[in-house]
Amino acid sequence: MTVATGAWIRASAAPYVVTLIGASVAATVLGVLVSPAEGDLALQYAVFGVGVAGSAALWWRYRPTRRLPRVQALGLLLMLVLWLAVLVRTVASGQDVTPVSVTVVLLLAMLWVKPPDAMGARQTVDGIAWLLLGAAAIALILEAGGWAASWYVRLQMDAGLPAFDRDYYWMPLADLLGLDGRWAGPFVHPNHAGIVGGLLIVVGLCRDRWRQSVFIGAGLLVLVLVQSRTSTIASAVAAVCVVIVLWRSGGLDRSRMIAGAVVGVALLALLVVPLVRGVLGEGVAGDYPTAYGTAMGRIGVWRAYLDLWQESPVLGIPDARIVEAARVGLLPGWAATAHNLVLDTMVRLGVIGALILVVLLVVLAVGAVGAARRGSAVAAGLVAVLVVSGVTESLVFWDRFATGTVLLLAAWVAGLEWAPSGPASGRRPRPLAPSAPPLRGPGPGSDPGPDREPSAAAD
Repeated sequence: MTVATGAWIRASAAPYVVTLIGASVAATVLGVLVSPAEGDLALQYAVFGVGVAGSAALWWRYRPTRRLPRVQALGLLLMLVLWLAVLVRTVASGQDVTPVSVTVVLLLAMLWVKPPDAMGARQTVDGIAWLLLGAAAIALILEAGGWAASWYVRLQMDAGLPAFDRDYYWMPLADLLGLDGRWAGPFVHPNHAGIVGGLLIVVGLCRDRWRQSVFIGAGLLVLVLVQSRTSTIASAVAAVCVVIVLWRSGGLDRSRMIAGAVVGVALLALLVVPLVRGVLGEGVAGDYPTAYGTAMGRIGVWRAYLDLWQESPVLGIPDARIVEAARVGLLPGWAATAHNLVLDTMVRLGVIGALILVVLLVVLAVGAVGAARRGSAVAAGLVAVLVVSGVTESLVFWDRFATGTVLLLAAWVAGLEWAPSGPASGRRPRPLAPSAPPLRGPGPGSDPGPDREPSAAAD
C-alpha cells in the first residue's frame, strides 16, 4: 500500500462504504447471473464475507473530521429504525434473517459513528456510480456473449415474455446485443435497472470532462435497454432539478448545458417514440395496458394491497400473507410488491412505518436543499429519482440490498456533498459542524488583523 493510498483511506469514508455496498452488489450479481446451486451460494457468501471484512478494516482506519449535521443524523436514524423494525418482524415471524439484511444495519451504524465529510461524500457517490456501472457492464457483456442469462431472462423464457416485450416495447438495440427482451442485468427487474440509469445520468450531469460522458452515456443506454417509462420520467424530472440547481448556483457551464440538452432530447425520444408507434398501430400487445384496472395494472394492485393492509393497519402484515394472497388469486402473480414505495411500506410495516418513511423522504429533500445551497445538485437529482420512481415501484426492500436501497443511501450521502468551488455568487459554502471547536486567536505566521499585534512566533 502506498503512502498516498493509506492517507486516502484515513481521510475518506468512500473506501469502506463503497467496499461494503460492493460486497452486496457482487453477491447479487453472482446470484442473478448463475443458477443458485449449493456451490454457487458458497461462492456468493465467500465474496460477501471478504467484502464485509475488508470494509470493516477500512472503516477502522478511517479518521472522520466532522460530525453529522442534524438533518442528516435524523435521516440516518429513521433508516436505521425502519431496517431494525424489519429485522425484529422477521425474527418474530420465524423467517430466516439473511446476512445482507444485517449488513444494511451494520452500514448505517458505521456511517453514524464515522460519517463522510463533504469530499468523502462526493467520492462515495462517484464510487457507487462506478460500482453500478461496472456491474451493469459485466452483466451486459456476459448476456450479449451468451455466457450467462439473468434471472429475469430465465423468467421470460419460462413465461413466454420475449415475444410480448418485442411487440409492446420499443427495443432498437435488442437484436444488436442479442437480447431476448427487456434488459434487467443483475438488478433483478428492468424497472429496478432503470433507476440505475437515472442515478448515472444525475451523477454525470453534476461531473465534468470524461466522467460526464461516461456516466450519461451509460445511463441513457440502460434506459434504452430496460424500456421503463417510470424510470425515464423519473430521470427527466431529476435532470430538470439538477439543471435548475446548477443554474442557480452558477455551475451550469457550456459542457453541462450541452449534456443537459442531449439528455433532454434522448429522454423525450424514449417517451415519444413508443406513443408514435402505438398511433401507427405498432407495439400493441392485446389489452395489457388496461389489464387489472389501469396504469399498467397498478391501480388494481394498489386496491388489492389496501384491502390486505386493513387486516393489520398498525403493525402491517407478514410477507407470508402476501404470498398466500397471490396463491389464492387476490393478487396477480407479478405483484409481489405493491408497486408503490409508501403503500408497500405501509402494508408490510403498518401505518407507523409508512409515516416514518414519509418523514425520511422529507428529511432527504431538506438535505438536498441544503446541498443545493452549497452548490451541489446531486442530492436533488437522486431524491427526485427516488420519489418519482416510487410512485409506481416499491424500489426499496427493507430486508435486503437492492438498487432502490443503494439509491436511498446515495441520496443520503449526497446531502453531505458540496461543489468543490462553492457557489458562483462568491459566497463560501457553509461548512458542516466541526467535531471540535476551532482554536481561538491567530496561529504562527497568520495575519493578526488590524486590531492585533503580530505574534512573536511569526518573527
